[in-house]
Amino acid sequence: MKQEADFLLVMGNKCMTERIPPILASRLNKTIEIFKASTNKPQIIVSGGKNLHSLSNKTEAEMMKEYLLQAGIPENHIIVEEKAMNTIQNLEFSSIKIHRFWSKEIRPKVIIVTSDYHLPRTRLQAKRLGFKVQYASAKTMSMLKWPAMFREFTALLWYDRYVIAIVVGIDVLYSLSLYI
Repeated sequence: MKQEADFLLVMGNKCMTERIPPILASRLNKTIEIFKASTNKPQIIVSGGKNLHSLSNKTEAEMMKEYLLQAGIPENHIIVEEKAMNTIQNLEFSSIKIHRFWSKEIRPKVIIVTSDYHLPRTRLQAKRLGFKVQYASAKTMSMLKWPAMFREFTALLWYDRYVIAIVVGIDVLYSLSLYI
C-alpha cells in the first residue's frame, strides 16, 4: 500500500455527455479504493472543466464529485477544481487548491490518480512543474487502451512541438547544406 496521503488528485478525462466515461470511471474507482483503505481519509481533488463540445452543462469535476458522492465519499472530503482543460492545467490549478487547503508547514503528501496509459505524460508534466508526488494508476479496459495510447502519443508530440520543429528544421538545414 502506498504511503498515506493528505490529498488524492484525480485527473479529469473528456466527458461528452452526462455519463462518466469508462476511463474516468476507472480513475474514480481507484480513488474510492485508496480513500476507503486510508486511515486518515485524505481530501480528494477532482479536476476538470467543461468541454466546449460536450452535450452536458456540467464540468468534469462536477460529474466526478457526483460519482464520488454516490459511492459514499463524504462531501467534506471532496474539493472541486473546474477550470482545467488539459493535463498541465489539472496539475497547476489543483496545486493552487492544495495550497489553499493545506495550512501546515510540512509539504503535503499527494497521490495523483490517473489511467495507466496517462502516467508517463502526467509524470513528465508534474516533474516539469517541480512536483514531488506519488502516483496511482487505474487500469484501462483493453478495448480503450490502444486509442488512448495513440492520443497520449499525439499529446506528447503537441506539448513538445517546438522542440520537434527545431530539431526537424536543423536536420533540413543540415541536409540542404550538404548539397550547396
